[in-house]
Amino acid sequence: MFCTNCGEKILDAAKFCVSCGAPVFSSPAQTDPVSPKPDFAKARKERKKRKRFSVLYGFVCFIVSLSLIGTIVGLVTLFNPAERPGAIASLIVFGIPSVIMIWWLAKNKNRHKEQTIHTLSSNNQPLTRVQNTDVSELQQSARNVLDSISEVQSLIDDNALVAKRNTLLHSSQSHFDLPYRVLSLLWFKNGPYANYVKKRNHSHDIGGITVTFSFDREEPSLIDNRYPITEHNGIPEPLPYYPRYDDMNPRQRYSYLSWLNDITQPIEIGYVFTYYYGLERHLFFGNTSGALQEILELRKWHKNNSFLAYSSDAICLYILISGNGYRDTGLISNSSALGRSLFHVLMTNSLFPDDIIENSTFVGFTNKRYIKANYTMFEDTLKEILRKEFGEEVFPLDKRLLRSYTKSFSIALANTSLSPEERVHRLPDPFSIPSVSNKILSILQETHETVKIRIKETRPKSVKYNEH
Repeated sequence: MFCTNCGEKILDAAKFCVSCGAPVFSSPAQTDPVSPKPDFAKARKERKKRKRFSVLYGFVCFIVSLSLIGTIVGLVTLFNPAERPGAIASLIVFGIPSVIMIWWLAKNKNRHKEQTIHTLSSNNQPLTRVQNTDVSELQQSARNVLDSISEVQSLIDDNALVAKRNTLLHSSQSHFDLPYRVLSLLWFKNGPYANYVKKRNHSHDIGGITVTFSFDREEPSLIDNRYPITEHNGIPEPLPYYPRYDDMNPRQRYSYLSWLNDITQPIEIGYVFTYYYGLERHLFFGNTSGALQEILELRKWHKNNSFLAYSSDAICLYILISGNGYRDTGLISNSSALGRSLFHVLMTNSLFPDDIIENSTFVGFTNKRYIKANYTMFEDTLKEILRKEFGEEVFPLDKRLLRSYTKSFSIALANTSLSPEERVHRLPDPFSIPSVSNKILSILQETHETVKIRIKETRPKSVKYNEH
């Protein structure tokens, strides 16, 4: 006699199988030691098949749970314009496989149940033992799936803050509604807009002097998406003298990003400098034209003396390096007086009348009485003397003479990612060339005397009345 559960040979009078412990049900057909054997082999094969199916079923459940999580994330981020392409991709990658696998699970679950009932009835086996075994396997599979889901949920919880920070700025961009003009001029450390390269070496020659930029330190305006932002309606908190985005607290970051919606609005100057730092980097390494126009716009609305001085020097250095601005009088007018004069020498081999007047102090001319009181007459007279002396209304100055300069003037940049040596550049002062300085002083003195005579001639003569 053989056990109907495990197929092992047992005594005819046995009530339980000594191998598996299953109860024995005697019947005439079971006393034949030969005929039941094919059925026992089939039963063992079916049990193995069900076990493999249970493992596969649990694995597919686990994959489905991950796919559902990806689908939910895609649905949540679908309404964020900045992340919409990624959301659509997430729905395609996770959503479609989720639907297919859920359909497969439902279909195979019913088929497996039908196969189990058919196998039990055809073998005429007691249902109690087999049902207990199937329930145990299903319970174990369910526990495995729940454990897997728990691990995934734990992983999601651990990374929830990071994910929230990574998406914070992009979701806030919609909230702040940053203009594309501004967005294209910001420097991002991470995220889809990441555009920051720490070190770039560039060298330029200006009048025989080499100017080098490395920007090898951390960009002070660099935006890190992981930093939190706290919304508030209060007055923006002041920033330190050398402000940095990563040193701001969450409320200050909110104030900064809110102000970027409209840079014409007044704000504590530290926020203006934070934005301006990044514009200086763009001016030499990035979106040059956009940065230049943005600096000019900032100068219209923010009249802080320090900011105006730094931005004037940056514009001056830009036109000296690039050669742009000769035709753009608005751009030239925003650079320093000595910078404009050097630019004119480099581009035209000459100094203009306004260069001579604005820098008259550097050649030793101190009597500016008529320059202040009668500027137009003084300028017109200077042009006449230049035309009479040189045939045109400019002072000719060969740029090769710049090598004999005796003094220099400084141009300073504000961006602290430059080394101290690279933030301040010494450039040749064309008015320090001895032969040039002496000649210009002589022309200014002649202009002064001529204006003095002309003013005297235009005064009405006094009329004397006889008193009776």
